[in-house]
Amino acid sequence: MTSCCSDAAPGARPDTDGRRKAGGGEPRRKPVFGPGLAGCLLGAALLAPLGVTFLAPFGGGALAQTLTVTLQSCATGLARPAPVLPDCRTEAPGLQIRDPEFSGQSFRAVWQTDTTVALARVNPFTGAIRTETVVEAPVRPAPIGLTGNGPEWAFSQRGTEVFFTCETETGALELCRLTQSRGGAAVSILPGSEGRALSNPSRNPDSLRPKLYWKGFAPTGPGGTLEKSGFGWREDSRTPDDVAMPEGSQIGVWLPDASGLLLQANVLVDGRVTRQLFLYDTATETAVPLLDDALSRRGAVPWAAPELGGATAVAAFVDRPEGRILETYRMDPDGVWTLWSAIPPICPGYPAGDSVEPFVFEGRSYLSLASYAGSGDETRDPGIVWIASADPDLPPEERVRRLVSSADCTADALNRRDPETLVLAPGSGARVYFVTAGLAE
Repeated sequence: MTSCCSDAAPGARPDTDGRRKAGGGEPRRKPVFGPGLAGCLLGAALLAPLGVTFLAPFGGGALAQTLTVTLQSCATGLARPAPVLPDCRTEAPGLQIRDPEFSGQSFRAVWQTDTTVALARVNPFTGAIRTETVVEAPVRPAPIGLTGNGPEWAFSQRGTEVFFTCETETGALELCRLTQSRGGAAVSILPGSEGRALSNPSRNPDSLRPKLYWKGFAPTGPGGTLEKSGFGWREDSRTPDDVAMPEGSQIGVWLPDASGLLLQANVLVDGRVTRQLFLYDTATETAVPLLDDALSRRGAVPWAAPELGGATAVAAFVDRPEGRILETYRMDPDGVWTLWSAIPPICPGYPAGDSVEPFVFEGRSYLSLASYAGSGDETRDPGIVWIASADPDLPPEERVRRLVSSADCTADALNRRDPETLVLAPGSGARVYFVTAGLAE
């Protein structure tokens, strides 16, 4: 466990003594959580009395396997004139597509298969994947069941790039960069990245270069089985400086301006494990709690909300006594994060939510997400995909709460997961893409 208080003054740049460059061994570690929760930083007063202790990350096994996996897309109904819903289709039939991601800047898709990473162009007016443009990378990706994530788009002044996790012939993991040219796809292995898997990259077109949040893996036990060994981040340069996050860190998502991370961390509150949200600043390497309660939140994502003048908003699933609900948060004029909107499940039979994806369409914020029946297992249980507007101040007739994957809440046996939204060319609306699978026997 790291010490309670950081030795860096608030807002000061951290010292660079002991920084490890590429190939220099273990990343350096700075105590960032202790100050915010032990009273050394503002915002700790309400959490400190609860007896808060950070825990090591939860363990996790391989993802459950399902059958008959296809990629589907559905219209959101935001185009004018609005189409009759549901308006869904199978994308790229016959192709093996796992964990697809879409770039609205270049109208391209990237996804993973069992043996490669593939890129393809997307029709900007219909959203259809152009299968004749598929290019495969000459490298083997690490299994998503091990790393928890596939390829991701990154934006910076260098342009649009793809980052993912490579698997070497010996089974080791490394961070890789994929770029596309007229000659095909080129892959670069990032220096000093052995034992690291991609969590996600930053997406600020004004950044000099992307920042990468990574998940560490180390061989343990007989046979060298890989086990998760913590998280960290680096800027993608020729001489990267890896900074390790403290124990308890979980998923982190880059803020829209790439100045830091919206971080989830496991916290012990009155003997109960909760997942709390923090804002982590890469300049000071410190984090402060986003909210001042002891509720557990997960699946948190930030975005630049036009309704708030481009300021950052946050969406997350929160476990309240009445059940799990999707909420959004904003910063008030006093600099305090507060509830912006509460979005209950759209169908009574599908109470659990997962994979929320903010997107902006014609100056308004929307959220696409999946909800699940039964136990709420997003890898196995029946699921639906729907969208909702984020702004609670819209006139009632302009608010959106809409199923897109089916006509009504009648249950079926299809598992739908990992929705991704692509805003199409002006006048063409937006589509939500998701993986659909028949349940395993």
